[in-house]
Amino acid sequence: MAIKWHIASLLFVFSAFACEEEASIPLATQNTALLVVEGVVTNENRQHAIRLTSPYQTQNGQAPAVTDAVVSISDGTSVIQLAATDSGYYVSPKMRFISGVTYTLTINRGGRQFTAKDQAVAVESLPALSYANAEGGYRFNFFETGSQPNYIEYTVDWSKTPSCSTTCDAKLLYYDLKTIDAHNIFKPDKTDFIFPAQSTIIRRKFSVSDNYRAFLRSMLSETQWRGSVFDIQRDNAPTNLSEGAIGFFAVSTVVSDTVKIP
Repeated sequence: MAIKWHIASLLFVFSAFACEEEASIPLATQNTALLVVEGVVTNENRQHAIRLTSPYQTQNGQAPAVTDAVVSISDGTSVIQLAATDSGYYVSPKMRFISGVTYTLTINRGGRQFTAKDQAVAVESLPALSYANAEGGYRFNFFETGSQPNYIEYTVDWSKTPSCSTTCDAKLLYYDLKTIDAHNIFKPDKTDFIFPAQSTIIRRKFSVSDNYRAFLRSMLSETQWRGSVFDIQRDNAPTNLSEGAIGFFAVSTVVSDTVKIP
């Protein structure tokens, strides 16, 4: 009887700790006056954008756009001025950013200047698109290729198919940073993305410099890779921006292709 009583007591203790109760705990926020910079420019002949925001003060909040800055990019011999928009994006003329050249981003705002530098490296060719049958359509097969760090952006459009109802496009990113991280290997599973026949797939593969890889690795450790028993201690992602700004300014080489699913 004593053994049974101890077992019953332990079950009660475990049940008590397993109970969940909703709690509303106010978050302690601090106005850091940091400038948040997001921007990737590439060798594609198009307009490129740098986004400037301020940190948001509430959980799941919206980042306030910064619209009062003067932004430029230099290749060491010439300077390209970026045009400001009301949404915090600063847009270049239609142009290419080539590999092997160091580009400097300069931001002037409120009497302060922020700078960042990056140089594109070469990118390896895209592997053949791989997908498999799934209930209701198809799913991508994601796998590492080549020897250099990269990531691939998948833009899926099924707006011209009979399967289109409301939202008929999606964007996915697959990161292949050539690192060995336990919290990446054992990261939480994601729901499969299923797309229908006759979808159009546009892929863009981005090269990643050493500094950009360090930023992406840290960013993923704080977001997509969190939730396993191997989580790392939280910290700010590294940046190539000068003091007072966070985020990253990257220059990448891109290759792309378009495939229509039969």
